[in-house]
Amino acid sequence: MKKIILTLLVYIFIGLIFYNNCFTKEQMTGTYVNNHNRHDTIKILQGYRYNSNKYGKGLYKLKFKRMNMSIELKQDNIGKLDSYVDRVMYFGDPKIHIDDDLEEYYEKIAE
Repeated sequence: MKKIILTLLVYIFIGLIFYNNCFTKEQMTGTYVNNHNRHDTIKILQGYRYNSNKYGKGLYKLKFKRMNMSIELKQDNIGKLDSYVDRVMYFGDPKIHIDDDLEEYYEKIAE
């Protein structure tokens, strides 16, 4: 009985880690606002496209690396921004982190 409970707890723990760190493109679609400048937004669109007043227009790519979901914003073949996505302790909407030292991120506000 103890083995079953332990196995069940391990599966729940692994499931919670994946829930907190894995996002589908449908979950990512929406409008994100910068926590330092409320006028700075990124709109993640259908078809792996994004639109931003700071980063311009382009394509994005989602990748799962180790225990993090990464996002790569490519600005129409000019440049790219690599970052990661997470949510606060299994609750809330996704956040796209830009600079951890300055605690700068984009938080999802609308679908």
